[in-house]
Amino acid sequence: MKGQDPLLGHVISTAFSAAMIIAVIAITVHLKETHQEFIGGMEADEVCSMIRSSAGKFVFEANYLSPNNTASGRVYVNLPKAIGGEPYRIRFIGRNASIESGIVNTTCVIGYNATYLGSVAGGRAKMEVSRTAQGSMVVEMASA
Repeated sequence: MKGQDPLLGHVISTAFSAAMIIAVIAITVHLKETHQEFIGGMEADEVCSMIRSSAGKFVFEANYLSPNNTASGRVYVNLPKAIGGEPYRIRFIGRNASIESGIVNTTCVIGYNATYLGSVAGGRAKMEVSRTAQGSMVVEMASA
């Protein structure tokens, strides 16, 4: 019986060590995911602000209506390549911009009276505005 006592002690200490290692790994993974979600939300808010301010540069009252569709301007925006370490896609839906990734799915209200078209997957984006002959504004976004 004396020979089993040290063996049982080693088995218990090994099992306890394995349980501690598994617990540390699980906690680390959970903290990483929580951090990614937090940072992803902050970065998504920043991208929303960039898109909204870029669209705001084009808002003006047109006193002159051209008989043709007229390009009013173009802005290049350097968007982050990833949000929270994950690739993402921005697309216009109605008057909103939708940001979709594995971490964050959010919608930003642009708030300007225009027709919004296009989508980009991060990186350098071109936003181009044109006025139609009827006076409405069209904002188009594409990769530059």
